[in-house]
Amino acid sequence: MNFLRYLASKRTDYFYSSLLFFAASVCLSQGVNESTRFLVYCSGFFIYFLIRRLNLWENALVGLALGASYGYFTFLWLSRFADFTAFNLAIAFNGLMVSVMFVFAYFLYKTFPRTVFVQVFGLSVGIFVMRLIFHYSPFLAYAKAFLTIVNTTTVFDWLVPYFGSSITDILVLSTGSLGALLYLETKKKKISQVLYIYIVLFIILLAVPLLNTSPTRSAIKKQESVKVALLQGNFNWSWEDRLNRSDEIFRYYSAETKKAARKGAKIVVWPEYAVPVDVLHDRRDIGEKLAALSIQENVVIVTGSLELVTDVPNPNAKWTGYDVSLVFDPKKILLDPYRAVHPISKNVKVGTKRVMFNSQYATFPVISCFEVAYHKFVADYSNLDQPFDFFIGIANIQLFLETDGAKRIENHIRRIAMENGKYFIYVSNTGPSLVISPTGHLDYRIPSLIRESPLVDVPKIKEVSFYARYQDLPLTILYIGSFGTIFILRRRRK
Repeated sequence: MNFLRYLASKRTDYFYSSLLFFAASVCLSQGVNESTRFLVYCSGFFIYFLIRRLNLWENALVGLALGASYGYFTFLWLSRFADFTAFNLAIAFNGLMVSVMFVFAYFLYKTFPRTVFVQVFGLSVGIFVMRLIFHYSPFLAYAKAFLTIVNTTTVFDWLVPYFGSSITDILVLSTGSLGALLYLETKKKKISQVLYIYIVLFIILLAVPLLNTSPTRSAIKKQESVKVALLQGNFNWSWEDRLNRSDEIFRYYSAETKKAARKGAKIVVWPEYAVPVDVLHDRRDIGEKLAALSIQENVVIVTGSLELVTDVPNPNAKWTGYDVSLVFDPKKILLDPYRAVHPISKNVKVGTKRVMFNSQYATFPVISCFEVAYHKFVADYSNLDQPFDFFIGIANIQLFLETDGAKRIENHIRRIAMENGKYFIYVSNTGPSLVISPTGHLDYRIPSLIRESPLVDVPKIKEVSFYARYQDLPLTILYIGSFGTIFILRRRRK
């Protein structure tokens, strides 16, 4: 108890502020993912102790801004352009949970103003109980059935790509708790002038995303488009089976490519590992067939393969080499391959450079498998010297199938499309395969575990969106400016 009281004392003021600022800034710059999850928990822990210090308003709001604004920034940004889907329903749930936490926190602060243990324990139990209530509520079951929210560990897993892993509970805790504390102190008329200044800065910070120049539907309709074929083969996910049937699989995708070309397709996208052999070195005959098929049908073929780096395989791995994305062009033949920079398997070697495929019919990067979870890595493509038209993503086996994991992947793709103002074409072997517009609309979706080869008209948008151009720079400047302003005002007041 004494240790907790010491942690909440004035002597740790600047120590907490610095740690919180550092942790939240790292999460802001890199995104909240597996590598930064610990910092998210640290941010939430420090936010609590800053909030419960009734005499440190400025630090409390700095804690809220640094710990929660990344989520709300994207939240407001995307809600401005998203269609009315399950995303909007999740917004309603977020507001409801914050309201419940506000009432609960207000009761704890008022009843136990100086009992740290009761507040920590009570707020933790409150979040756990709310998870259970909302997860098993009849209304949520209705929403799952009609608004495609699937079974998840929390009701907000639909928003994980937007808020980042584990940050949702921190948002609810910090927002609800701080709101209750502000209301309690407002009744005592103790809010300082600095607090009002910070509130204005915070509102400006949240309003910035609404002023971006993301393309609207009317602008999208005016763009030149290209017909893209999505080939979802749904072959057995056994790697050995894929290797044994590599020729059969190749014949299937080749036949589907010819059908798509006859229907007017200009770009045909095969899944990752549609050719599960090394066509660059070991099976050059297949590479030559791909090039000949591209020339014969006058289509650009995008496919996934692998590149072996040694003749002696790693005994602990299926193979040793790179995840490779290949693009065959009717005129340029084989373009420079892309070796995945963020492969999902630790046994796969890491690529070292990005590749922009400048084909006859469109310019695009190929995002390999779970690279869609690296939002900043994908957004950096917009800062290359060469403008491009849309994103193409390929995956081998969607292990999640039609579970909450598939929904998370879909939302990662939706976020990338909306932040970068471009269409995203995602083709998986077992599905789902998707085409998502810059407004977050699901233009086409192939369900899991079926074979289908649809053609979709995809607009080409070369304009760079506000977020893709500046990413988190405006937000970071506002953070630092707000933090510095409050620090200076506090020093002057003392």
